[in-house]
Amino acid sequence: MSDETVLQGQQQLPSMIERKILFWQRISAFGIMGVCTVALVTAIILVPQISETLTQVNEATDQVETAVEGINSMTAELKDASANVNKLLRENSEAMAGAVKKVSEIDYEGLNKAISDLQSAVGPLASFLGRFR
Repeated sequence: MSDETVLQGQQQLPSMIERKILFWQRISAFGIMGVCTVALVTAIILVPQISETLTQVNEATDQVETAVEGINSMTAELKDASANVNKLLRENSEAMAGAVKKVSEIDYEGLNKAISDLQSAVGPLASFLGRFR
């Protein structure tokens, strides 16, 4: 081989390497453009859907807040009602205890006997007055 052939081979070598580098750079550029295109299309499709979802989440959150406020007011009303019932029981507990005590002290046997005696005393009078009808 002559020096000239070696020199030409050495000059062609950088040229071939540069072509391969250029080829791979183009492939990389197209790949990056493809990835960017996919990302852009995905963003164009997903952003409105995400926005709609966030709007619905905000509306649901507002409804939950309204429901919680209602529950809080009902809880406060229940506390007030419970306090009023407790107050009523405290104020009337002695009277109720006295009434229960008096009811328990009733002589039911004596009451039944008194009713029987009244029936036997009034029965003949009722029969007599029934004749005048």
